[in-house]
Amino acid sequence: MKNRLNAKYGLARTFLTSFAWLALVPAAALAQVPVDENGEVIGAFEEQYSEPATGNEEIPLLSTDEIEELVGPIALYPDDLLAIVLPAAAYPLQIVDAARFLEALEKDASLEPDPEWDDSVVALLNYPEVIELLNEDIDWTWRLGEAVVSQQSDVVGAIETFRDRAYTAGNLKSDSYQNVARNEGVIEISPVAEDVIYVPYYEPERVVVYQPRPVYYYYPRPYPVYYYPYSSAHAFNRGYFWGVTTAFTIGWYSDSLSVFHHSYYGHPYYGRHRLRRR
Repeated sequence: MKNRLNAKYGLARTFLTSFAWLALVPAAALAQVPVDENGEVIGAFEEQYSEPATGNEEIPLLSTDEIEELVGPIALYPDDLLAIVLPAAAYPLQIVDAARFLEALEKDASLEPDPEWDDSVVALLNYPEVIELLNEDIDWTWRLGEAVVSQQSDVVGAIETFRDRAYTAGNLKSDSYQNVARNEGVIEISPVAEDVIYVPYYEPERVVVYQPRPVYYYYPRPYPVYYYPYSSAHAFNRGYFWGVTTAFTIGWYSDSLSVFHHSYYGHPYYGRHRLRRR
């Protein structure tokens, strides 16, 4: 499978790696270049912030309906989880590797993620059901990643539309696992406990129409929020955890995605100690 993917996606992967992050950062945030503890611009961002992204015209544009269908399986994820799924989809080969890594981890608990993986993919390791979903239909993941890169605002808009439909149908509401808030026409989904996420699952075509019985469920195991500053004494449910210092957010009012290094003022835990990794 890996050889087939390399053949199919090899050239396009180079394109996505070069331009994905610029596409994810709204123009208003470009002045906030991430820096390390010494105030130096982080190398991975320096080149990307200095050169404008070009060439997105090589990715075929999708219609509004096509994008809404594309985002359906993940549109109702809690915002913190959705914010890493979208950028991670731009790295389909890393998703395949991450799925294999989680399988191997069951036999060898000493394994560590590939340091070359994008932070969004590393953070996604904490949610194995999501990795499995993305890996099982890698063509869908690839198309989602392309849309994130080339039609970012359309993707966010489609998610808002899908959430509105599910909310209106009565299938998206607050419960003991998450809070669903509608503010100024925007629906935000956040966990009840700030450091724990429950991953939902549902059938997209059923959740957007009225149903007499529940059609929105959760996997039973709670997972940590990937950027939360857990103490060194914290006991993780699975015994391991891969936190990243990068935080990913969704700008619902600007229809954009943002990435914040821990040195950003916009990072949820700006000014706190470094996040515990594993």
